[in-house]
Amino acid sequence: MKKLLEIHCWDCHLRLEPDDVVNMDEIYTLTHDFCNSMGFKIEDTGTYEEIAKRHPYYYKK
Repeated sequence: MKKLLEIHCWDCHLRLEPDDVVNMDEIYTLTHDFCNSMGFKIEDTGTYEEIAKRHPYYYKK
């Protein structure tokens, strides 16, 4: 099984857990759903693990 990258929320700086609900904006920044985004258009929403499945560059190589 592939491992997720250890990414931190842009706003609160907490590490994203696989079951955290996050938003990915148009410049591929991830933030918790309850945190403030950088003002860019939201491209994808879901748990960190769901987003990583749709966007595989969030997995370690």
